[in-house]
Amino acid sequence: MKVYLYFALILVIFSCQSQETKIPVGPDKSPGSWMYNQRAYPNGIDKEVKALAELQYRRMTDVKNGTFNEKWQQVGPVNVGGRITDIALHPTDKNIIIAGSSVGGIWRSVDKGFNWELVFDEPGGLSIGNLTIANSEPNTIYAGTGEANGSATSGAFFGNGIYKSTDGGDSWVNVGLENSDHIGRAIVHPENSDIVYVAAAGKLYGKNEERGIFKSEDGGATWDRKLFVSDSTAAIDVSMSPMAPDVLFASTWERTRFPQGRVYGGKSSGLYRSIDAGENWELMTNGVPSNADSLGRIGVYVSPSDPQVVYSVYSKDPITNRFLGIFKSIDQGNSWTEISNGELESAFSGFGWFFGNVRVNPADPDDAFVVGFLNYNFNGDFWDSWQGGYHVDQHAYEFHPLDSEFRVFGNDGGIYITEDGGENIRHVETIPNNQFYECKIHPISDSTYFGGAQDNGTLVTQNLGIDGYERVTGGDGFVIQFDQVNTSILYTESQFGAINRVDDVSFSATGIRPDEAGSERRNWNTPFVTIPDQEGGIIYGAERVYYSSDFGDSWTAISDDLTDGEFGSMSTLDVSKVDQNIMIAGTDDGNVHITTDLGLNWTEISEDLPEVSVSSVVTDPLEESTVYVTFSGYRFNDYLPHVFRSVDYGATWTDISSNLPEIPVNEIVIDPVLPNTYYLATDLGVFSTEDAGNSWEVMGEDLPSVIVNDLDLHLERRELLAATFGYSMFTYPLPSQPLSTNDTQVNYFSISPNPVSDLLNINTEENIKIVKLEVININGQSLLNSNVGKSIDVSSLSVGNYLLRIVTERGIEIEKFVKI
Repeated sequence: MKVYLYFALILVIFSCQSQETKIPVGPDKSPGSWMYNQRAYPNGIDKEVKALAELQYRRMTDVKNGTFNEKWQQVGPVNVGGRITDIALHPTDKNIIIAGSSVGGIWRSVDKGFNWELVFDEPGGLSIGNLTIANSEPNTIYAGTGEANGSATSGAFFGNGIYKSTDGGDSWVNVGLENSDHIGRAIVHPENSDIVYVAAAGKLYGKNEERGIFKSEDGGATWDRKLFVSDSTAAIDVSMSPMAPDVLFASTWERTRFPQGRVYGGKSSGLYRSIDAGENWELMTNGVPSNADSLGRIGVYVSPSDPQVVYSVYSKDPITNRFLGIFKSIDQGNSWTEISNGELESAFSGFGWFFGNVRVNPADPDDAFVVGFLNYNFNGDFWDSWQGGYHVDQHAYEFHPLDSEFRVFGNDGGIYITEDGGENIRHVETIPNNQFYECKIHPISDSTYFGGAQDNGTLVTQNLGIDGYERVTGGDGFVIQFDQVNTSILYTESQFGAINRVDDVSFSATGIRPDEAGSERRNWNTPFVTIPDQEGGIIYGAERVYYSSDFGDSWTAISDDLTDGEFGSMSTLDVSKVDQNIMIAGTDDGNVHITTDLGLNWTEISEDLPEVSVSSVVTDPLEESTVYVTFSGYRFNDYLPHVFRSVDYGATWTDISSNLPEIPVNEIVIDPVLPNTYYLATDLGVFSTEDAGNSWEVMGEDLPSVIVNDLDLHLERRELLAATFGYSMFTYPLPSQPLSTNDTQVNYFSISPNPVSDLLNINTEENIKIVKLEVININGQSLLNSNVGKSIDVSSLSVGNYLLRIVTERGIEIEKFVKI
């Protein structure tokens, strides 16, 4: 019996992306919380363990002895942007733009945003909170790591302090505040690039002291905390005018998130002013809200051209942070006047903790923008929202100081640029920074890749390259499956298990979620799989496992609740390719069950496994009694293995984590072609083993140290697709057989005839003993095998493409053939 102190139910709140009308009972599993809960259950995230794992990863990238040393290839998308958290513009050169991504590092353009290069992808610092360029020395850039918005991936993907570049972004060094976790804003003195102010938000899930307004006068070598309210109050914004750099305004935000909800407001939220370069601060009360239990996130901005003019935007309600008002001061904060005019009630929708920024035109102190759900412009008399032509959920908006018509803004759909004050807006379509949960290679069509993306639905490119992606279905995109007999039937999914049956040509979709599952606890990323050799066969996991034999038109529950109750839900499922009666299920509260009779009886097989979130369960493609399980999470005290194998249906388990860094493992793929070869998707890229888990290596080159949530193996094309959470998708070319030490494939066999209708002959001039012949379909299922002779009868096979696996005393060789 497990104890649920960690997931005690207090309040269920979900982020803006959730589109379902019925909210499941249980802990908050909106994007950020789901990502955090998966990794933190049951003891939280130990930052020291995470840092040690990142160090081990760096060492492993320098030593590679195995087969997999090819380069990963980016396959996009680039035309569907991912979340941008901040923008910085070079003060004298409009060509140079620096952009920070939610979990995708720092990107730089030197041609006004037409082309971009990744300039920062430091492990532990991939989540970017803020960027600032020193006006007095434009090659000096400060980057605050850890997105400070209250949702998305903030809690799971915190940063490790402030990084500094003195060469325009070519190289970076960490200059402190390593325990700040999330950075709301950093600003640099206009005349001295060594004087920096930082609004440090601190931990999101928990309390800590390293938060507040910090100041460095030596370029980050040392830091002094100048404003501190409490260990649960973030400093979220700080601003100055270049015309009066000793006058500072800063905002604080009382906010703490829990696995089961959040408190995003309180009396310690407030607006402060310093008139002596940060030495002393006073709380603003004259005309702006203060000392109220309902005060949420606050944004502030001082006019660059008139330091007397200051704007501050307020939110209310400690849960939703709805728009409260925008206030203007024309006397440097001595008095304030609300200028909302009742026109911005919907500016933050129901999630103001996601925005909360205000900006001012450097050429006109009366031209202000509220950066919220959309961009809202004040022309001195009334507010107007920019409509159409850009994605919602704004996070960054910057004017160029020399040309206020040149503006760059960033949101959940990427980067947008206007050179005429908004008359024409250009979307940047050259940055691959999407956050993917799942991926799939089309079983038949070449160069056709599917991905389930955060806030961008299920996307596909149909042989159109990295800039040719289009949306298949909406919401947040998750599991993607094809019927394993009729590949014209595609299944997609949005949050909380809203599964769709989709026509592969027209993309017309029909919702098919089991009716009974609608009242059950469902995972943010609800698992389902199609059944090998069974047209229309699907299983789906909520609290119970559901089975459909008719493409999802009807469903039958084939298990009891396989969780521990209260808060758990199914997190992963698989069906054996060898025997479809064998199914395995894993839950986010640490349970694993197996059935060998199509769900009539289920046996718990997790008694001796770690009690952390189960990230994937997989049946072996060739051996029916062999199963694998992987785990998310971080260890608390003792060693936490993340990968296990059983050869007896889960009765006993073997830890095969060996030399892996102690990081969450998100997926395991077993290669039926290469013996003892497995691939792992982890929070630090992809790892591979060629000895059944006795040793692991970082797989391939040119894949950033990014979270990889999912992998998909296409057997016939020998291609591995990786879904990253921050850098879109990559593919890796796999060998068709084990490589020799000089990485050169040697083929000893040929086959004939090919195409073939009945008897397939194996030809060789070498004196090599054939141990076994095995025919495998493109799903990895073994269909035929023979231990005798140099031919095999394939007449019983259906028309299609197959692989012949030739097992010899020297190794294994794979040959492709076509059955006619």
